[in-house]
Amino acid sequence: GYLFNVSSGSAAYAIDNYSAGKVTINGGTVDAAKASAIRLFYNNGGKVTVNGGTVGHYTSDDDYSYMGIQVMSGTDADVEVTGGTIAGMYALYSTGTGDSAVSITGGTFDGYVGFGSAGPDNISISGGRFLEWTGTWGSQTGFISGGEFAVEPDAIYVEEGKAAVLNEEGWYVITEAVAEIDGIGYATLAAAIEDANEGDTVVLLKNVTLEG
Repeated sequence: GYLFNVSSGSAAYAIDNYSAGKVTINGGTVDAAKASAIRLFYNNGGKVTVNGGTVGHYTSDDDYSYMGIQVMSGTDADVEVTGGTIAGMYALYSTGTGDSAVSITGGTFDGYVGFGSAGPDNISISGGRFLEWTGTWGSQTGFISGGEFAVEPDAIYVEEGKAAVLNEEGWYVITEAVAEIDGIGYATLAAAIEDANEGDTVVLLKNVTLEG
């Protein structure tokens, strides 16, 4: 099916999950013009699950959804994405607090993926494809353990003991780190040494062969 809000106001959501509702998208399209396609608003106990289909769009700077999925506060507001496409100026943005959680194991995210300063306590990205910047304006760290990224994720967001490495197809993929500094992994020993500051300890995690 095709569910679309043709209005362009800031509150013109296609689905507004307002009162602890459980919304599951398995296919079709949920979309909105210059507004969020799906919103969770002060939703204590609400959840959005996307297993397939398309949520939101970003065609150009004049033709887009503001956010594919938007979580506005709420102490127990959950998002789970296993497949499908989430798109918008922000594909996914959450400021859920308390026991709120975001779990991403698959899907394609066409737009920024971000978490606010009071964002979810429980963030997990173990799969999926991310076409824009992914990260947080809060204090969350170490929540990326898998996936493919067009923009290199900040090392502080990558799970301890892992690092983002550019593959032959031009995607940053998550792999086991060779070295680390204070829990932040590096794909090569040289990269860790280059990034080290005075007083830092570079920990070698794997055997490496030095040339030259």
